[in-house]
Amino acid sequence: MDIVKKVYYNPSTGFQNKKRLYEAVKDKGITKNQVNEFVRSQEVFQLHKRTELPKHYIPIIAKYPNEILQIDLLDVSNLHSSHDGVHYIALAIDIFSRKL
Repeated sequence: MDIVKKVYYNPSTGFQNKKRLYEAVKDKGITKNQVNEFVRSQEVFQLHKRTELPKHYIPIIAKYPNEILQIDLLDVSNLHSSHDGVHYIALAIDIFSRKL
């Protein structure tokens, strides 16, 4: 792994991605798994690792009003003294019209 470390921290090539690092050291008998393990263990990689974007979501589509409702319960118990003793508010949104 010293070979991989020398190439990875070499100022002329500097902090290459996994693919380029593997291309530089594969002729020295280093495997892709060894390169992946080395890169994952480096602090620089851990600090600058890209976060994965969420997968594609399927949109929710209502064909007519009141077919699908999004319902939530709001806790306003910390404000109950100024709202006539109301502790909770039920909230429903129609997906078709997006109205309360």
